[in-house]
Amino acid sequence: MAAGVQTLCRDARKHAAVRQRLIGAVFCAVALTSCGEQETLATEDVLTEIDAVMIEEQIIIDPDDLAEIAKAIAYHQGLINFCGGEPSTRSEMFMEEVVLSSLPTEAVERAIDVSMTTLAEFEEAEAEYVCTPEMFEQLGGLSDDALAKWNEVKGGE
Repeated sequence: MAAGVQTLCRDARKHAAVRQRLIGAVFCAVALTSCGEQETLATEDVLTEIDAVMIEEQIIIDPDDLAEIAKAIAYHQGLINFCGGEPSTRSEMFMEEVVLSSLPTEAVERAIDVSMTTLAEFEEAEAEYVCTPEMFEQLGGLSDDALAKWNEVKGGE
């Protein structure tokens, strides 16, 4: 696994641990506030509220669409890496969001594989055919469209 992917996976594990601690803190807060004269909140009610919040954060996207978004963003990043264009963290930020999302593991792994495979295609490329203004414009546009679709799906910007 590439170093960037390993870092993303490690960050995802940290994020999961933080989420578990947050849930534990909610349970402790409920327990502490229910010791007084206030009405006791049932554990089931707390779990229902947590589940409702988690469902709101879920991203629903077809794995094929996610793979296409990953591919478009990775092509643009690969071109920048290969040709030395203006530095961009778009691909890293996208992959971090995917890894930290509520998407199924299989969809996340597929997006990572597609991204890594796409980036690897530039190892065999010839600069005179790839590093053209037209390629930067075309792949930049595809990447912009893919990122807009991703933001729409996740409910952002």
